[in-house]
Amino acid sequence: MVLLDLIFKILKITSFFKTMNILLTGGSGVIGNRFIEKMIDSAKIISIGRDFSKFPEKFRHHKNFKFYEYDLNSEKEILIPDRIDKILHLAAHVTDSKLDSVKYEFNFKSTDKLIQFAKSNKVEHFLFASTVSLYGFQGNEFLDEDSTLLGESSYALSKIHSEKLILNSGIKIFTILRIASVFGNNTKGFIFKLEKLFQKKIIPTPVDFSRKKSFIHIDDLVLFLVQALKYKKNGIFNLAYPVGFSFYDIIESITENKNSDFYLKIKLSPFTLKLILIINKILYKTKLAKSNNRIDVKPIQEFIWVNSEKAIKEFSYSPKISLLSKWRDI
Repeated sequence: MVLLDLIFKILKITSFFKTMNILLTGGSGVIGNRFIEKMIDSAKIISIGRDFSKFPEKFRHHKNFKFYEYDLNSEKEILIPDRIDKILHLAAHVTDSKLDSVKYEFNFKSTDKLIQFAKSNKVEHFLFASTVSLYGFQGNEFLDEDSTLLGESSYALSKIHSEKLILNSGIKIFTILRIASVFGNNTKGFIFKLEKLFQKKIIPTPVDFSRKKSFIHIDDLVLFLVQALKYKKNGIFNLAYPVGFSFYDIIESITENKNSDFYLKIKLSPFTLKLILIINKILYKTKLAKSNNRIDVKPIQEFIWVNSEKAIKEFSYSPKISLLSKWRDI
């Protein structure tokens, strides 16, 4: 009896100190890279993807990094011999005017494939990177996790479908993370797109300057992800800086310390939007563009303001970097 108690204690101690094995998708992306950098010394990162060379050399040769070549678009089963404790699914086709609606099927098909893998391999925790875009534009409403999902874009619909798959999967523990617009070094979201237009002396402006939009700095997002790994209950969470920003704030953040004599301000009025729609159709019909949405102003129109108090409370972390911070590009 004493021997059995001793064996039990040893097993318990060994289990407590075992290295966490995280299966990661989208590891070669900007967010994935930052996540690996943060976690690689304390957990084993097992990444699947199409191109090993896309990962920085410092990860490729790290003892806690492992890569399996696997295309989530393929029909093949995911075969990984390693024990997997948690899955963090970051891989996705994001909003892009060059993609047709069929391409976005990857988002929910890859999610379903990982759900099946998680169930077959008894993975204890499934974390999914979703988006606040699935709320759609709802005026200047302050949206929480129970708000109606009114997103209409192919990207938003694909994420809504993915979330439904997770909710109905029977997975033991799932964490759905609805991420606000990400900014910071090397990110290519809303702020990046506006800055590119700004460089061309163009500032597209909404009709209502008072509308607010939620953002999150990439470093704050990664720290949220790290905290979410420790969470032991099912849940859906908005991840955003606790303060929303108006278009005035956004322009201030972009134009700070930049001088220019002239900017062409284009107000996105109903007439302008209709004109853009006509131009898109002409470009598509004349085969000058592969998509009938080549000039895409929806991301600029889409001001979604979310309440992140639930995540801040449950994950014991509050974002530190404001869009207006002078350190916002760190």
